[in-house]
Amino acid sequence: MSLFLQFDVDDRVGLPFETGASLSVFQCIRHDDPLDRVNLLSPARPYDRLPAGYWDHPHYALFLTAPGQQQQLMEREPFVEYSRLDFTAEPDPPPRSVAALNYGNLKIGGLPFWIQRPQRWSCACGARMEFLCSMPGDLEYPKAAGGPRQPNARANSYFLLLGLSTYVFACRARCDARAVFPVTQN
Repeated sequence: MSLFLQFDVDDRVGLPFETGASLSVFQCIRHDDPLDRVNLLSPARPYDRLPAGYWDHPHYALFLTAPGQQQQLMEREPFVEYSRLDFTAEPDPPPRSVAALNYGNLKIGGLPFWIQRPQRWSCACGARMEFLCSMPGDLEYPKAAGGPRQPNARANSYFLLLGLSTYVFACRARCDARAVFPVTQN
């Protein structure tokens, strides 16, 4: 799997997780369709529990690693070109406004700008899933020279989770580093 996104939790963004924890998002380049039985679920009631093992997917993986538990690899990601994330504080546009629905940047912390009905889950352990970040639809990740073509992307870039608007949540109790769930909407 290729590393698409990684950032460390910082006090400045107001996330309910310890400073220094790292979110890492990986996906297979050749098998980029994220939709499986878990992704097709929708909570019947707010904060229904996700099924046990909801983080086990054959084509992508998300981790929220505790501070000091990360490992730096010596080699660079061979397919997804390095891009720097710059964190800038911005005021949130009004919820459900045109500006919120068309927000074109990664959003870290705060509240999600849902483009469809909100999906609020609890982890299989019973703790609530807390919002970490969102990625807008059609966000392109630059393809490294010589990288393979992704089935559902453009010639010079890749999409994460089919380029769907994605909202990433993690278990508040931190029951497992894999207890991270992407809600995709289109």
